[in-house]
This record gives sequence, structure tokens and C-alpha cells, in this order.
Amino acid sequence: MSRDGHLALGPDHALHDRYAAQSPCLYLIRPDGYIGYRARPPDGDALLQYLAQTLGLTAALDKSPRPGA
Repeated sequence: MSRDGHLALGPDHALHDRYAAQSPCLYLIRPDGYIGYRARPPDGDALLQYLAQTLGLTAALDKSPRPGA
């Protein structure tokens, strides 16, 4: 996916072939080319949770109201 949330596909579908993506799925490819996260079917909320945990941002996912808010 591009930064604006659109699907990023090459004209030859090389990434589909490389990662054997044959059904709706979501892959997070690390800069070193390894798969950091994968979901079949795509689950954006689970990806956000994975990123928050991996990056130590678990407070960002806490949706409970804060005292005094």
C-alpha cells in the first residue's frame, strides 16, 4: 500500500509472485526484504496493533477515556 492507502502493484505483479499472494492479503515488507507482518484476509486493525506492540506504542491503541478527559 502506498502512503495514501492505495494498493501498490507493479504492472507485472512481481510482488504477488514473490510472496505467493493468491488471495486477498496484507503484507508488511521490511526494508531488508523480509516479511514483517502478514494477514489473510487483510486486517488493518490487527496490523496497527502489531505495529504498536512492535514499536512500543501500546498506549496509542488504548481507547478507554483518560481521567479528566
